[in-house]
Amino acid sequence: LANDEWAVCFLNRSQSPKDINFNWQLEDVRDEIFEHATDFANVKYQLLDQWTHKKLGDTAKALKIQVPAQDVVMLRLSK
Repeated sequence: LANDEWAVCFLNRSQSPKDINFNWQLEDVRDEIFEHATDFANVKYQLLDQWTHKKLGDTAKALKIQVPAQDVVMLRLSK
């Protein structure tokens, strides 16, 4: 995305809700096509749920959410 932002989607294709415990600090995120990367251990992003427009904290802490059955959680990460 523009302005060094990221979009992240958690997809649940199952018939039951799924608990997510996603530790940003352990992830190495790279977009090789557009030569874009980030290091969550050194850069903190704010998390915004794109559907509910609720702030969900930041990447300094693990994201703990539940994705409903056959649904998605779409986040916009911005500095």
